[in-house]
Amino acid sequence: MAKRPFLLKKQPLVAARRLAQTIPPKTQWQYNEPEVDVDDIQGDAFLGFNKPHLAILAIDIADDTTAATNTKKWLTDYVIPYVTTARDVIQFRDMFRMMREIRGGIKPMTVAEVCFNVSFSYDALLKLAPVAEVKTFYQSTHVAFKIGLPYRSPILQDPLSGEGANTNWVVGKGTNPHILIQIASDRTCLIQEEIDRLQSGLATLGNPATITYQEYGKRRHDLYGHEHFGFLDGISNMGLRGTYTEQGTDTQMYITPRFLHDTDTRKDLYGLPGQLLVWPGEVILGLPKQYQNTTGDAADPSQPGETSFIGPEWAKNGTYLVYRRLKQDVPKFWKFMKDSADKISKQPGMTGFTKEHMGAKVISRWQSGTPIIRKPHKDNPELGSDRLANNAFQYVSDQAPFKCKPDGQTDKFPLGKPDVPGMVCPLASHLRKVQPRDAGTDIGSSLDTLKHVVIRRGIEYGDPIEDVMVDDGKDRGLMFVAYQANIDKQFEFLITHWANSDTNPHDGGGHDMVIGQAGNDSDTGVRKPRVFDVPTEDGTIQLRTADEWVIPTGGGYFFVPSISALTNVIAKI
Repeated sequence: MAKRPFLLKKQPLVAARRLAQTIPPKTQWQYNEPEVDVDDIQGDAFLGFNKPHLAILAIDIADDTTAATNTKKWLTDYVIPYVTTARDVIQFRDMFRMMREIRGGIKPMTVAEVCFNVSFSYDALLKLAPVAEVKTFYQSTHVAFKIGLPYRSPILQDPLSGEGANTNWVVGKGTNPHILIQIASDRTCLIQEEIDRLQSGLATLGNPATITYQEYGKRRHDLYGHEHFGFLDGISNMGLRGTYTEQGTDTQMYITPRFLHDTDTRKDLYGLPGQLLVWPGEVILGLPKQYQNTTGDAADPSQPGETSFIGPEWAKNGTYLVYRRLKQDVPKFWKFMKDSADKISKQPGMTGFTKEHMGAKVISRWQSGTPIIRKPHKDNPELGSDRLANNAFQYVSDQAPFKCKPDGQTDKFPLGKPDVPGMVCPLASHLRKVQPRDAGTDIGSSLDTLKHVVIRRGIEYGDPIEDVMVDDGKDRGLMFVAYQANIDKQFEFLITHWANSDTNPHDGGGHDMVIGQAGNDSDTGVRKPRVFDVPTEDGTIQLRTADEWVIPTGGGYFFVPSISALTNVIAKI
């Protein structure tokens, strides 16, 4: 009998995933990963909703004397019972994958789910949580969260005028919203039902809070999973370590499945091939963080570090959320790619260099998701869609093929070659900037970068553009969401220290041309140009532009409490 394939339409089979989640006997453990309370952690932070539709609501609590009490009642009756836990996400995905596999890879249309998460600003915690505990904890820590995104906007080098200035934002205009609610589903009608229910609950209680912002996001219907510039998105997240107890059994399972075969010496470092594992305390409060070796030796990724500092006990199993509404100017992006490609194509040996190739150098991936390191000259959609191949790459070192369960098989695609100077993948390309992988950086070894990761979520808003070179005047972009244990040291570090720098983390190369900003001239207030270095065999070409094609138009910083904190602290009267 022929062996069953490991992949079905580029996704691991249910049996393969089950095998990858199964934990070996303790006698075989290299180290102990913590058991995670998946019934107490909100679902999007740890595993992601991964739905085709998402609505984000911003809500502000009124200032009158009864508003806080009635908001607590609203949370108790209309919000908390509907919050989606990490276990909810696990169970629905297991069912969905099984039904999809039975249908030969076709998405089952008979099942739908509503996912619901809620988070709070610092000012909201002052209104709803024990004031003394909130003030004491945030007196000298988590400065960014305490101040809020609108007031941190200048530190991120956001524009001081125009639609990107915080005074003109769509959400968070001038002040951080109090409450953020995310509602995701397979169907928009189910999301609207939830919004109607929330609004009805507020009205019943005399409107103690007001919905000040409401926006729908949706996956592209033409290129599912691709953002508006046209690139496959959301495939570069690292995996979180940790285990959970399977519902109805005493079986322990990995949160992030481990697909590498026992004969692969890297099996304890990766989930999917190339998907580095990170200790969960870098995202969830109260769990072990990355190991910090104080002796001067390299940090050991296989050993847990100290528990992430949580402050009051009720902060345990919580996390911090960054929401950024990012407008994308698609024609400006592709005009830069075309103009740059025209310039580079005139260099010796660069004849035929296209705007698509330039885009791959800026992003680090071709539009299909194929890493440019593995396919330097041409896209390969088959590689880009293969979850066992599209993250399996490094930048500066040789890498043996990853051997996968169950039989040690490897992917069939060519491996990338070491690219220290950035000849294939420029040093300032987006993914290489914010996720340097095996490369050392200005802060230390490659392992030190694992202390500055974020877990990315979010979805596109607006309709796809018909012609990427023609401005149709429509608003479209990304509803960017990121989770971390410390906004200052993770999200803001990545933006201010790396993306906005023309030198860090790789000692040169230019700015991140996707999310990086060069800031404003101190004398004129005019936006500074960004630079991007493209090494060629005939020398380095430095590209410059003052155009910006990702413009911040709103957002906020929020704390995502555990289910127990919601019930016993924030909504407690």
